[in-house]
Amino acid sequence: MKMNWEYSLHGAWNFTLGSEEAFGRTEIENRGKMDSETIQNIKSKGHFIDTTESRLSVDTIDFIDTIQIPGILQAQGYGEDVTEHTPWISSLHDKLWYEREEYKTEGKAIHIPFLSQPPKHYLGKAWYQKTFAIPENIGDCIFYLELECVKWKTSLWLDAAYIGSETALCTSHIYCLGALEAGEHTIVLCVDNSLQYPYRPDGHMVSDALGATWNGIAGKVSVKAVPMVHMENIQVYPNVETKTVLVLLSISNHTGLKQTVQFQINNTSKTVDIEESEQMVTVNIEYPQETACWDEYSPVLHRIRAILKLGEQIQEEEVTFGFRKIETKEGRFYLNNRPAFFRGTHSGGDFPLTGYPSTEVYEWKKIIRTCKEWGLNYIRFHSFCPPKAAFVAADEEGLYLQVECGMWNHFYEGCNMNEVLWEETKRIIKQFGNHPSFVMLSPSNEPGGDWYKPLRNWVKQCKEIDSRRVYTAQSGWPYPVTPDKIEGMDYVYFHRSGFGIQPGGTIRNSQGWHGKDYRLSVEGIQYPVVSHELGQWCSYPDFELIDKFTGYLKPGNFIAFRESARRQGVLSQNKEFAHLSGKLKVQLYKEEIEATFRTPHLYGFELLELHDYIGQGTALVGMLDPFWEEKSFVTANEFKGFCQETVPLLRLPKRIYKQHETLKCLLEFCHFGKEEIKDAIIYWEVLNAEGNTVINGVFSGFDIPLCKNYEIGEVEVNLQDLPAPAEYEIVVGIKDTTVRNSWRIWLYEAPANAKDLEEEAANKVTYTRSLKVALQALEDGRRVIYSPLPEHHRLDSPPVSVRPSFWNSQMGPTYSRGMGLVIRKDHPALALFPTREYQEWQWEEIIQGANGLNLSDFPAELMPIVQPIDEYTRNYRLGMILEGKVLKGSLLIVTADLDKDIDNRPVAGLLKQSLLAYAASDAFLPEVQIEEEVLIKAFFPRNIMANCKTQVRVLTDSCGTGTENFHKDDEIKDDIISIIDGNPNTFYTSEKLSYPFTLELSPEKELTIKGLLYMARQNEREHKGDIKGCRIQAFIDGDWQVVYDGNLVSSYAPIEILFSKEVTTDKVRFTGLYGFSAENIPVFTKNKEGWYLQYKDYADTTAAIAELLFIPAGSSIDYLDEAAKTLQKSEKLKSKEEFGKSATKEIEY
Repeated sequence: MKMNWEYSLHGAWNFTLGSEEAFGRTEIENRGKMDSETIQNIKSKGHFIDTTESRLSVDTIDFIDTIQIPGILQAQGYGEDVTEHTPWISSLHDKLWYEREEYKTEGKAIHIPFLSQPPKHYLGKAWYQKTFAIPENIGDCIFYLELECVKWKTSLWLDAAYIGSETALCTSHIYCLGALEAGEHTIVLCVDNSLQYPYRPDGHMVSDALGATWNGIAGKVSVKAVPMVHMENIQVYPNVETKTVLVLLSISNHTGLKQTVQFQINNTSKTVDIEESEQMVTVNIEYPQETACWDEYSPVLHRIRAILKLGEQIQEEEVTFGFRKIETKEGRFYLNNRPAFFRGTHSGGDFPLTGYPSTEVYEWKKIIRTCKEWGLNYIRFHSFCPPKAAFVAADEEGLYLQVECGMWNHFYEGCNMNEVLWEETKRIIKQFGNHPSFVMLSPSNEPGGDWYKPLRNWVKQCKEIDSRRVYTAQSGWPYPVTPDKIEGMDYVYFHRSGFGIQPGGTIRNSQGWHGKDYRLSVEGIQYPVVSHELGQWCSYPDFELIDKFTGYLKPGNFIAFRESARRQGVLSQNKEFAHLSGKLKVQLYKEEIEATFRTPHLYGFELLELHDYIGQGTALVGMLDPFWEEKSFVTANEFKGFCQETVPLLRLPKRIYKQHETLKCLLEFCHFGKEEIKDAIIYWEVLNAEGNTVINGVFSGFDIPLCKNYEIGEVEVNLQDLPAPAEYEIVVGIKDTTVRNSWRIWLYEAPANAKDLEEEAANKVTYTRSLKVALQALEDGRRVIYSPLPEHHRLDSPPVSVRPSFWNSQMGPTYSRGMGLVIRKDHPALALFPTREYQEWQWEEIIQGANGLNLSDFPAELMPIVQPIDEYTRNYRLGMILEGKVLKGSLLIVTADLDKDIDNRPVAGLLKQSLLAYAASDAFLPEVQIEEEVLIKAFFPRNIMANCKTQVRVLTDSCGTGTENFHKDDEIKDDIISIIDGNPNTFYTSEKLSYPFTLELSPEKELTIKGLLYMARQNEREHKGDIKGCRIQAFIDGDWQVVYDGNLVSSYAPIEILFSKEVTTDKVRFTGLYGFSAENIPVFTKNKEGWYLQYKDYADTTAAIAELLFIPAGSSIDYLDEAAKTLQKSEKLKSKEEFGKSATKEIEY
């Protein structure tokens, strides 16, 4: 009689939420004691925690609701409404986000800016009840309950008797129910999704970042009957060389007696006496030598059919496996004895429509096929272990997986988390170890503490119990030793080594771009390295995405960004912002991936990521949207030009050339395909803008082995005979294949002398860097090109960024938050300047030193000729080149510096030539009228404090410390000068600015001002340093008078603090009274063991100020005119490198 009876418990369950009041305090009182014994219980009980103390009478539970299982309670209307004070399981967000002006939206609805939010939020216990029936005549058997995809702790009662508890994140919870009589039985299940251990709240098994704080049972739920002696688990160990399989059968004997059992494994039979309650049986199975192996190219699967016979009882089980071997040797990966390279993407297990990871194979196949379509062969699950369906799909489709143990934790020798990790590890290997796609295992993302020794020991333990995959000690951080001293690993997984290329021995970002690589950061390492979280470059969202959120997660973050864009007047440009910012992003990903391919010792990378990440501030880093669907700016085939198994690589040192130069660069290949390429004909060609070949060449008869850094030869191009200025594309490929990669270069003539250009145009055009001169010329009806100095720009006209935001600006805010350019390439102003409609490499020379002119007060119909795209969290409407009618003349504004070292900057020289030619031509007929006062208001004298020779000091009881003189020429001794330097990339904070504090600003002589311009620190995400309450006094007629007393809003934008009246003074005192605060807010604190959720009162105690500048009364033109005179001095200001970077250590630039 077969004993494969299984009964699904899917459908409606009785349900109620848990509370201390409803169910008594027995289990709650015991919980602390249970937690203290957890580790010992895990060790002694193994499969689940049997704590007999943790009992209560479930008969008293009033199940007042019903719920559908599989499913989660928050999706079915249960839980708490999302509010400003929802206790998000996350440490990577601003706890007082609702105070930020940038994130405010209209109406009562709550739109969380840092993640896509669930409909409800709930942390704690929920109770589920289900009755099922055992049929008659089923015989003597043992019943098991399986709960797939449940978190985090479950406790089970059967017919009011306590069965036990299990605390596990990564695998199914499986309970042995024992022998049951025929008839009805009732399960009561308590599911507790609150934090059971001090995990970091950003790990993807527990965090709200991608919606993982659900409570419910999301996968298979069933009761299964097996014989009294049965196969509890089967592990399969294939040998690729011998084509044999070692089958390990874990046998459970519930009879208490010796039993003789017959086994049939495929065609092999075996009779075994089972004497113990738990016993291992081994069987060796032989396959034909020609049996195919499993890999990404041929995912051939085989099945082990195991039959156990105990008298008349029969149990049948089936296991799928593949002949696959992975190992590392000689610093490389080998898969089935063939060199391998892993091209992967990050996944945090996000499924926005359901909120929980799918347990359906077809849904995972869709994702996996998409990855392969985009040239990838690997997924790294960040602090996450997927359900069985992901492994099955990867097995069948041929994709490699790195799993992690659901942790992002602190580790040190002797800590409890070591045991928690080990138990999760054993469960993962037990449930998923047979899958050939499961090739890598890492314990944790970016561990904290003194992790090296205990996690190195974890690798050793793993290799001892299961050699079917390779192991690494962690994913992310540098090791506490030089790369050549790392030991005890199979492979190394980090984004920086701590040694070599700065910052921090990086193996990503621009240090390896443009023909270079990162080899100095991994010098001497003996293991293959996988580059952790490569890329992270953002693009602007397409807000039509909001309509795709039709399920569980709600696009509150995208709605907040859209409302910001609407307020700032750029929403109408959404489509082109999304498309053109994406075009820039692709170029950066190409450089980063190619640098990885060029670097010795790097044999894999993990993109962060192929699709957008909707948490941790919202990182729109993907080529695909959050639903794995294509965006407009790149296709899979285009992406595979630089991301597939075979990639030609040019070590092209630069992109800007002059006609007298010869282009020379080394051509090499990175090839990790199914086999070597024989007798390859490698072609290269140079194409002009029309796509016609102007120069070409061939390398014939190359056999390309499975390796990287395989040199083909040198490509040499004499550029003298090519027309310039022009854009060209260098293409390299293999004839009669789809292998093709390309790089654009820009060729320029020797630039005409800048002074000659200005003199030639002087009769028709006034070119000036003075607003006063520009306005006078416009009044006279002249054509004017005005190029404002950096010191002319308002504080909300930030520098244009060469690169887009890294990860995102909520996680790592900076002053400059660019996302590329919108370029009206067909505008006659750019007639002489080769360009596309989006930013490419030639624009770097122009962007550096340029500001984005804030156009908030300009007419809505004015469209810049070149427009910087500001990041979606701020959405300034900016311009870099624009035109308009002003007074009686015509104005062309260019914020880039087209004067400095112009003879050595061919791109800037050509742009200036094009703009001068346009301004002098009959085509220069601006249509949009710009009022004079609007133009004047668009600028501000940032260096006003230098002009006024202002001193700043922090007043103490003696009113005499901290004095600094802004205009002195000797070394600046205190960063307090950053408060008045006009550069928001710098800031000042210290104990001197503990509330309350007073700053005194003293210009050399009296001046008339109407207020102060305050700007908070620009690189702090958690409100630290933002001033809320302040009082301002001015020294007038021998007396201190209060001219302002009130509260400020929280914003990254500059805030005008206008006085009650204009004052003429030579002393102003600014008193910071208090910062932002909140009562009883949820915060995560951490100690040596990990992270803990607490409710605490919060009050910021110390200010951090980027700028505090005088606002002059009347016109600012005279102050602006002084800018040129003080430019040299202002450039001497000390500017620490870190000021331009994130204050958040998780962000690396």
